[in-house]
Amino acid sequence: MSDTKLPWGDAAFAPRRVALVGASGEAGKAGKLLMDNLAAHGTREIVPVHPSAGEIMGLKAYPTLAAAPRGIDLAVVVTPAHTTPKVIADCAAAGVPVALILSGGFAETGAEGAALEVELKRAARAGGVRVIGPNCFGLIDVPNAINASLAMGLPAKGGVSLFTQSGSYGMAAFSRSSCCHAVTAFANPSSENGAPIADSSAARNATPSNAAAASALYAFIALRWTNWRFTAKSGASS
Repeated sequence: MSDTKLPWGDAAFAPRRVALVGASGEAGKAGKLLMDNLAAHGTREIVPVHPSAGEIMGLKAYPTLAAAPRGIDLAVVVTPAHTTPKVIADCAAAGVPVALILSGGFAETGAEGAALEVELKRAARAGGVRVIGPNCFGLIDVPNAINASLAMGLPAKGGVSLFTQSGSYGMAAFSRSSCCHAVTAFANPSSENGAPIADSSAARNATPSNAAAASALYAFIALRWTNWRFTAKSGASS
């Protein structure tokens, strides 16, 4: 596999090698759900990261990102909140351009969590790592056959991308997508920590079938047709 660093939009939505930090083979754990989802679609390499396991679901596991193979495009993080600033620092040291943090326990929990989120942002900015999350539903890209989310399966392929600050809204839309809406991609950034949604819409030029991107209820709307896009703040707050 080439070690050429991808633009962050491609690294997020079309990664060649994905590390799952907090991977698990134990049923009922988020790390097992994400392993199943990542393995179920596409042919990209999955790199499990776990502090003590030598192997997870038949794949060699690594104790840290520093010990893992180079050339990781996307790190999916499901470890406890207090570990995430160190994980982001490890991403920076390993040259991982994008981290998708599904872990909760940040500003939504109160002052202590908010302080931890500030620490996370500082680590991301210092290391030049784009962060999607934290406390988010994840992301899905249908044409590139990646499901790095808490939902199982892929929706039918279509021309609409949904970017939503609300994980509940994203999960509801996903549940309807199998019967009512054909989609290209889902992304739930939760809070913006280095990966603005408007930028990620522009970054999706690699998917020409993506006719429109819509963010509903919360953060903002981004509509794109080919090389033209319109962005507008909704004025709503979560």
